[in-house]
Amino acid sequence: SRWPAGSSEPTPWQPEGGRPILVATGFGLVRRQAAHRAGSDWQDFVQRCAAHACPLRILVPWSPAYWPTDLGLHADLVHWHPQTSAAMLSRRLGSEYAGPR
Repeated sequence: SRWPAGSSEPTPWQPEGGRPILVATGFGLVRRQAAHRAGSDWQDFVQRCAAHACPLRILVPWSPAYWPTDLGLHADLVHWHPQTSAAMLSRRLGSEYAGPR
């Protein structure tokens, strides 16, 4: 959300159509307990990105065994660990995340 000048109510965040979105999260996992459901807030976020044709990549510090299974096909989860480099991500995510040249 953001607070427009002179407004007493926040405006909900909306993705810019077609703009790629990169998120880094651990989905609130504690002590590496399996998180098979991300929850409705994450589902809403993924649906908003899909509705605006925004590619969504989510960097997760946990192995795939701990990833939520309820985000659908639009969210592309990527295992992020200390050995992950920008070059590795660029190869994995493709040119749409390569940035300006």
